[in-house]
Amino acid sequence: MPISFSDGALQRFSLEASDGQSVTRVQLQNDAALRERYYAWWFRKRKDFLTALTAHLRANVHPDAVLLFTPDASEPGRSLSGGMQIVTDDVPVWTRLLSQPQPNNRKPSITAYNAVVTADSHFRALTSPTPTWGNWEWQHSDPQADPQNYAGADGPLLTYSFNRAYTVSSPKAFDAFRTQAGLAAIRHYPLNENAMDSSLGYFVADVERAGPYSMLPEARAMAYGDPRFIGYLAASSFNRGFPEYARAFYAAFLSLPALPSAMLPNAASDSEVVVRAIRTKAHGTYLAIVHVGLSEKRGVTVTLPTKGKVVDAATGKPLDVRNGKMRLSLYPCELKAVHIR
Repeated sequence: MPISFSDGALQRFSLEASDGQSVTRVQLQNDAALRERYYAWWFRKRKDFLTALTAHLRANVHPDAVLLFTPDASEPGRSLSGGMQIVTDDVPVWTRLLSQPQPNNRKPSITAYNAVVTADSHFRALTSPTPTWGNWEWQHSDPQADPQNYAGADGPLLTYSFNRAYTVSSPKAFDAFRTQAGLAAIRHYPLNENAMDSSLGYFVADVERAGPYSMLPEARAMAYGDPRFIGYLAASSFNRGFPEYARAFYAAFLSLPALPSAMLPNAASDSEVVVRAIRTKAHGTYLAIVHVGLSEKRGVTVTLPTKGKVVDAATGKPLDVRNGKMRLSLYPCELKAVHIR
């Protein structure tokens, strides 16, 4: 939904936000303060439009309808500001690798993973104008998210786009996109274009990590973001490369009620296992147990927050509990849903 500078839009801005004084495109180009006022007005109009659509759906389709709007139109999701860079938890290794000659003499900068997460750099990328060059005006064709205008509302949801590990590791960034309707997180895939066998013609393939690590973004989004909705921006034919891990995650995710959860600090014996609890009025307590680490865990102990019959929420199979504690073995990036009733 590009920012419009049409004659009709300029006229509405003049009447609604400029005391009826006529405003031209040339004035907006040359007056930064006026342009910022126009941006603020346009983002409010976008929210009003999406709110009206939500009301229409609730009145005519279903009273609990939720409208998801993805403001990020980029394929792999917004890039960090500051030019081409590699975000890594092993800076020395990448420093050594990039000390060698690089193709086309292009050398990205190296940024520490923890520094990017601590600074909420991905959140800033999502909520900052799109970088542009020349006269292209990408900042107007793909305007940024403005979650501050939707905070506390019970209407449309701006989706939070994610992909790499650093994009799903800041609870603060997720919380900024949360409203009364919850949180919607959309995984944006990087695309490998026209790189397959020539007999296929133009072909697009999505790219993901191998094995259980293909679910790393969803697992950390679940651990640190608690999304109600998880979705995908992918190529025309969506297929997971490692479906067994995807199916297991989806079965666990969909077996949990669509209600807010609260993190239980120190509930697990291992710091890389995050435990979130969903307490219901009439149906017991659900646990989302997420392994956010990169190596298999055996014999992890989880202290249960309440007593009752404990089952795997996805399969209904009873789980072994002794003295209020449950022992689990988890593969990397696994989500396990537990129901205590």
